Amino acid sequence: LERLDGFIRNGDAPGCIGIHVEGPFLGGAPGAHNMKNIVDIDMTWLQRLPQSVRLLTLAAEQRDAKEAIKYLRSRNIAVSIGHSRPTSEQIDDAVSAGANMVTHLFNGMSGIHHRDNGLALSALTTPTLHTGLIADLVHVSPEIVSLAFAAKGKGGVVLVSDSVAWKSPRAVSRGIAIRNGAPRLSDGTLAGSCTPLSACVANATFTCGITVSDALRAATSNPSSILKRTDIGLAILDNAVDLIALDSDLSVMKTWRRLSSERA
Repeated sequence: LERLDGFIRNGDAPGCIGIHVEGPFLGGAPGAHNMKNIVDIDMTWLQRLPQSVRLLTLAAEQRDAKEAIKYLRSRNIAVSIGHSRPTSEQIDDAVSAGANMVTHLFNGMSGIHHRDNGLALSALTTPTLHTGLIADLVHVSPEIVSLAFAAKGKGGVVLVSDSVAWKSPRAVSRGIAIRNGAPRLSDGTLAGSCTPLSACVANATFTCGITVSDALRAATSNPSSILKRTDIGLAILDNAVDLIALDSDLSVMKTWRRLSSERA
């Protein structure tokens, strides 16, 4: 975190507006996270987070989740619930404390049952919760992508790549490799994605039937709204913006970066 924060503060990470910390305060749905690294919430550790942290994922069933969420929101850090199997009461407490997103809908969380209010169901039915969604068509099916957009409307879905450095020595040492379309542990557990965000937009549009405008919004202005950033993710007259040109297949053809050095 200190190293990344240094890059951002020194302007050595152009285009990076902040850090998403996923963990270590996770819960009952660890996924590919190493169990030995999942620990109880430590408020002192949170207070030491650098200013460039913009989003933190934690589990709503953590004992001090409500206090932690309130503190993080007081620092304008968005909070996402993830790798979590909370009770309905714990979900309500997290939302009332200020949690405003769930991390990768349906993955690493309790789901939908007609008599059990899982986190995925709460994410789809709670207006103030945005739903992070990995539209690589491996983590979730096309039908689930369509369901998420139908349930959350134009502003509620946030497309994420969840891409990981699956060729790094650390990943290789854990047995992570591309298997059946995504990085996985040797036992088949999903360990991130290898699909770029532009491909997620194309998948949502061409395979899942989402309009181009709604899919693009889910990759631009919807995530920026979580961070309360009106200077990114939107093309507004007289504002400096970054632009991406896409072809008819929604492949990236060209990019233009704003001249302003104020990035974070």
